[in-house]
Amino acid sequence: MTPLPLPEVLCCYCDVGFMPPIAAMHLRWPADLAALEWTWRLPNGEMLIACLPRRFGVRILRQAENAYVVALMWDAMYHQWFSLRRVEVLASLLAPLLASMDTNLEYILDQPLLPPRSPLSSAA
Repeated sequence: MTPLPLPEVLCCYCDVGFMPPIAAMHLRWPADLAALEWTWRLPNGEMLIACLPRRFGVRILRQAENAYVVALMWDAMYHQWFSLRRVEVLASLLAPLLASMDTNLEYILDQPLLPPRSPLSSAA
């Protein structure tokens, strides 16, 4: 895929389409690319035919050594995947899209593992 240009970030906000809400952005792409339909590979291997997103948000949480939870908001589309392998995330639309925003997906995937949650104490 041809590298994407840097979009203009019009504003940032918290989108309540996920719980907890996800950090999201309103984007403006160069006019010559904004109206083109592209074929994108979602993290689970499905294909998406869509224009560049005007509203975009992503959350990637590392569950285990090679397992990730990914939440994606793309315009009015909301997707969430559980236990994706690293290779599935890297092969997806996330790599070129985040690269256009000067964000390295591999750096995000290398985040430390979260400590296990402690069980709730019983109520008396």
